[in-house]
Amino acid sequence: MKNTERIYQEIKRQLEVKAPKLTQDQKSRMYRILNSSNPNFESYGLKLSEIEKLIRDIEKEQDCTYDEAIEIFKILMKSNIHDEKFAGIFFLNRYFIIFSRR
Repeated sequence: MKNTERIYQEIKRQLEVKAPKLTQDQKSRMYRILNSSNPNFESYGLKLSEIEKLIRDIEKEQDCTYDEAIEIFKILMKSNIHDEKFAGIFFLNRYFIIFSRR
């Protein structure tokens, strides 16, 4: 398995594991607030700070090049899942921070 695929699968798995169990009322309220025009839109219900922490932890564990980070970002941004899109933004942002310090 390619490194990008392995890291993507780890991000996806961690997001699913950390997702809170929401009632139907909580889900309907969340979807009303997010108000996506995409009929396939989903969300795990994670807070942005939780997603950012999860990405920070994964980035520290994984050895990933900047080009691989861009590829993972593209994969995550194609998702219909709100939390995966933000994970992609946070993941790529971690590499911008690392490379801007060099």
